[in-house]
This record gives sequence, C-alpha cells and structure tokens, in this order.
Amino acid sequence: MSFIKLAKEDITKNLFSGMRYFVHHTYDYDNHCEFIHYNGTKYFADCHDEKIRKKLSEVFPVIENPFNSEDWFYYYMGLGGGLVFVHKKIAELFKQKIGKESLPCEDGPYDEEAMETIKEIYEIDLERSINYTHARDTIPKDWIYFGNEYERYFLGKPMSKNILILGINPSSAVPNKLDQTMKKVCKILDNNFNGYGWIMMNIFPQVTAKSKELQNISGFMQENIKMINFICQKFDIEKVWCMWGDSIDKKKFLRNSATEIFKILNEFNFSFVHYGDLTFKENPRHPLYVSLQEKFHPFLWQ
Repeated sequence: MSFIKLAKEDITKNLFSGMRYFVHHTYDYDNHCEFIHYNGTKYFADCHDEKIRKKLSEVFPVIENPFNSEDWFYYYMGLGGGLVFVHKKIAELFKQKIGKESLPCEDGPYDEEAMETIKEIYEIDLERSINYTHARDTIPKDWIYFGNEYERYFLGKPMSKNILILGINPSSAVPNKLDQTMKKVCKILDNNFNGYGWIMMNIFPQVTAKSKELQNISGFMQENIKMINFICQKFDIEKVWCMWGDSIDKKKFLRNSATEIFKILNEFNFSFVHYGDLTFKENPRHPLYVSLQEKFHPFLWQ
C-alpha cells in the first residue's frame, strides 16, 4: 500500500487519534514522518513544510515532546536516522514480532512488523465485533455499537428482521443515550415498522454535529464500506431507509462515498425507501424536518 500524502487540512485530531506507529526521519537532508493508522492506511507528512509541521505539533504533540508521553514508546534508529514511535496498544505484540523483550531499543524501524501487528490486533472478527467497542468495555444488552468519540460505524437494536438506516454522518448518539435525530427515527419506526429492529449507519462515519466539518479521510471511508458489507451479511435486513438530506451535495467526497456504498447494497435483495417528500435536489429528507404523519416511499439511488 502506498502512502497518502497529508495536506494541512487533513491533519485533524480525529485522524491522528487512530495512529498506532510512526517514524520521524530526521536526516540532515530529509525531515518527514510516515504514519500507520490502526485501519492499515499509511500516511506521509513533509515536515520541511512549516505549515504542516505547525499543524502536526498542535494536533499530535508527541512529535515535539516524545519524552513525556504515556501513550507512546520511542526508540532511535541507527546512524541518527530519526525516531520510531510505537503506541502502547500495539507494543506487546510488536515486541514479539521483532523478537525484542523490551522497548525502547536501538534498531529498526521494523515497518513490516508494525503493519503485521496492527492488522493482527485490529482486523475485525465478524462475530466478535458485535460485542466490541473502542469506547467502552461493555455495551447494553440487545444493542450493537462500534465507534468512539471520533468515528462511529454502527449503532442499533437489531431483531429477527431489521431496517438499515443510512444517514449522512453520526453525531453524539450512543446506546441508551440517543440524540434528537435518533429519538425521532425511533418514533417514525415505531409508527411504521413495529416489531422490526434497526441499525443506524452513515455515508461517512466521522462524528460531528456539523456536516460542514467533515474531512475527506480515506481510511474512514474504506473502513465504513467494510462495516456496511459486514452488517448486510450478518443481519436480516428487509429495507434500507435513506435519510441523508441535501448535506450529501456539500462535499464531493460524500456522494462518491455513497456511490461505493450502493455498490455493496445493490448486491443484496433490499428495497430502498425514503420518508416524506424528496428535497428540491431529490435527496431523501433528514427525519428532523419531516412530520410524524408522513409516509415511506420507494427510493432509487442515482
């Protein structure tokens, strides 16, 4: 897999909360960082660029002050080539992979072993992932949830037959603590699909209350598509309720993401619906702006 070069606007706390390994190359003729995210995506940052370096320092302070971090181990590469950073969540297995009993060491950087470690730890077991969450040790009975404060891939209360709900992006809802959108969604479902379970997913998994703040993070998109495919295989889904509103047209990558998602959804025998009238731009309306007295209608993705 090749590296994705980071622009200044790509460097966000959302993205960097998922970094698990990186190398800071500090040769006289070179100054750059190579990162590996927990989903396996590799990123490159040119630290000669003052704007990049400044943004990294703000978002990811371990780069400037590695000596006081509780989350990262670091060691020096040979010949003064730079520093290697290993996140505590992968450190034990990483040590086994490189055959070292402790960190730090003076060797490496062991990029291949780092990638193997990350894939082994974070590769999703399709059966176990239903009962796993990044944010909590346990989730309430009858709920499914996979996410954290930065990204959420699914939230729901599935039953023997289910409605898959497809919004634009998640906000703050978690099991037993729904936001206003999800409370309205549940009322609409109770009125129209009593006895069905539901699973909430989104065109893009980044958690924010404002769609204008969404960032085009390719790793999030790739992981989201994998999760949607998993949910479609795992649960008996009869309908997909589309409800993303006109926000999908505010950023080009959102519609591109939807196109990739529908390539997956169209492989299954689902019917697609929207609630109330379509918007002027022919998008399915967001439920907050639709009366409880409206009805569901067939929807065709174009």
